[in-house]
Amino acid sequence: MSSSTTRGSRRGSKTTTHEQRIAIIILRNYNNLSFPQISSQISVNPNRCGKIYRQVKNQTRCENPTLAQLLEAAQPLPKTRGRPTKVLNRSSLSRELRAAIINLRHAKPIDAIAHVLHQYGITLSYHTVNNIMRNHRNEQHPYAIVRGSELDKPPLDEEALSSRRNYSNWLIREFNLHFPKLVFVCYDESSKSIRGSNPHKHCISRPRGADPYTYARPARPPKFTLMICAATSSDTHCKMERPCVI
Repeated sequence: MSSSTTRGSRRGSKTTTHEQRIAIIILRNYNNLSFPQISSQISVNPNRCGKIYRQVKNQTRCENPTLAQLLEAAQPLPKTRGRPTKVLNRSSLSRELRAAIINLRHAKPIDAIAHVLHQYGITLSYHTVNNIMRNHRNEQHPYAIVRGSELDKPPLDEEALSSRRNYSNWLIREFNLHFPKLVFVCYDESSKSIRGSNPHKHCISRPRGADPYTYARPARPPKFTLMICAATSSDTHCKMERPCVI
């Protein structure tokens, strides 16, 4: 057998033993090793090491879990026999699962409910979890839960909305006063941060039909600002040399 295997689990395989999961937790939490360093010691793909650690951490439902909490969450679920678990609509289990998905909206649904499944000692298929998200309802969350991209732009507050309405009303008054020789100059300002790009979209769980800007991530401080400028006129005889700079 190749030296890159550990108890029958190949390096990079999606199947890891319980001993390997425990080793990942201890080496990461107690020894503070990076995932590539852990990978070199237990022959598990670095990305797989990171995914396992994050899954176990989500199961603890703690921001900074202790080593004991992580090891407890890493214990394997008891094997179930017979028919798959059926989760009834509006049941207490359904309510707990839906609350976990909303509260941990940045995590994948199956990872968000891992601590609930561990508590009940059950497993659920992707189809069942998807059905609970979309078709179940309860008093706290009377809506379908869907996955969508997390936006970077925060929502406008009432002061910003009021300023935009006042500006629009001023434009209308100016248009009526000076028509047909009014020139509109428009600016579109966009803040850009200098950082590495991530090809993967950040998806979150949110209510279907909800304003996505409500769940936007906090705006990061800009490194520079890109300004786009354009002009138009209601005067069809307006002459301007092209190209021009405003």
